[in-house]
Amino acid sequence: MAPAAAPGAALGATKVVLDVANIGHHDSPPGAVRFSWEQVAAAFAYYATRRNFDVIGFLSVHTHRKNPYP
Repeated sequence: MAPAAAPGAALGATKVVLDVANIGHHDSPPGAVRFSWEQVAAAFAYYATRRNFDVIGFLSVHTHRKNPYP
């Protein structure tokens, strides 16, 4: 018997884990540390427009403290 899908997940969905810190810091100018929640939202939106993906993101407490969600 196959395990049940997680709440909110489609049965047989491909599980995707996004590294929120890497996405948020992507394309920062050299020497600058900038975080973009817009880039994170765009990554989640990418998977939301496709079918059969169960997406979660992870972010360290340290990074979250420095870049709180707006």
